[in-house]
Amino acid sequence: METLIVARRTIVEQLSLFLTLRRRKWTELRPFLDEYRLTRPAFFLLRALEGETVRGQTLTVQQMQESLFNPYSTRSVFLDDLPLLIERGYLQQQGDGYVVTDAGRNLCNRIELAARAYLASLEVTPSISLSALVGALMERVYGSWQAQEPLIKAHQARTQRRLSVERAPALVQIEWAVLGLWEARDDAHIAAWRAYRFSGPVFDILSRIWSKETQTLPGLIAILGESQHPADIQQGIQELIGSGYSILVDDHFKLTRQGQEIRDEIERETDRIFFSSWSEIADDKVIWLSEQLREVCTYFRELA
Repeated sequence: METLIVARRTIVEQLSLFLTLRRRKWTELRPFLDEYRLTRPAFFLLRALEGETVRGQTLTVQQMQESLFNPYSTRSVFLDDLPLLIERGYLQQQGDGYVVTDAGRNLCNRIELAARAYLASLEVTPSISLSALVGALMERVYGSWQAQEPLIKAHQARTQRRLSVERAPALVQIEWAVLGLWEARDDAHIAAWRAYRFSGPVFDILSRIWSKETQTLPGLIAILGESQHPADIQQGIQELIGSGYSILVDDHFKLTRQGQEIRDEIERETDRIFFSSWSEIADDKVIWLSEQLREVCTYFRELA
């Protein structure tokens, strides 16, 4: 049992690491953005809008704030890039909504296909069983999508809308599947903390203190400055203290016993929901999958 627990933990860690590493050496994005006269934030906004909608579907600013972006954020800095995308013809305003134009979708698809071509050009070490890994990961993506939990699968829905990778090279399919599993993990995590009626921004502060990433107000402001205003961070801390989840010791915030127990339980519940569709998989296959993902990540880390 302990070996299986470690293997599952490794899988979660390697999913995140893979997404950090897999395009690290791809250098073509900057030339594309120069060609299309876009900043990185504007492109990432366009890509998010394209991935959230089907052709012709509009989103209002309120809908963007509610479902498209970081649930842990109190800042809507993306609004600054809407005029640029309209000016370039990649978005069109329709009433109080915005729709991605065909030019915008074509731009996103062109860049995505170029990044996939880069992955397809790579040759991994023979110890990685690419075809078997593709099959195992794809099985898990569809298993998560069809699972009863969580009820809300907003992130996984984006996976299903993403450009098809059918008949694509193995590494491209692996990337698609890993991203799909990480989005399933996001859905599981959000379901877990919302069950305790936290707001996203306050829960993010709780998590930073829990993980000991930082435990001071200046540290929280430095880390969360792009997603929350300093006043929001201070208010969130006061909510945690008022609820009995955190205390101030000298200039450091620490979780109370209740805060620690609740945050630990949310992590356990996240794992339970995420792995709820894995029960039919043999333990040795889960262990094999963790080892293969580790080898893939090692390959990308060592890529010259």
